[in-house]
Amino acid sequence: MYNQKQLNVIYSLVRGILNASPETMQQFLQQMDDKIATADLSFQQQSPLFIATAVGKAFYEYWMLNIPQPSIWAVYMTNPAIAPTANDAVNYAALSNWVSAAMQVCCLLMALLIYLR
Repeated sequence: MYNQKQLNVIYSLVRGILNASPETMQQFLQQMDDKIATADLSFQQQSPLFIATAVGKAFYEYWMLNIPQPSIWAVYMTNPAIAPTANDAVNYAALSNWVSAAMQVCCLLMALLIYLR
């Protein structure tokens, strides 16, 4: 399980991503890596946090490549009741939620792995 210092970093990570624009997410994630590296945490305590930021960076990069039209995901990002084609603006607006969800799942899975070992 996570200690209070780790939970504070996770909270900052999730809140920060949700408040970040697509243009500032990469910079924010790099700043979080720096914050984790300088935090008063052992290597074992830092590792799951670095993994979460790595997942966030990977998801960000993936979706930044796949949101623009045409993309293999366009069919899944379309709501025919609203628009017949995917709306890039809506998808960019949702990007912070997608990245945050991936990092939250990562943190949960890492906590379970730590707890089960």
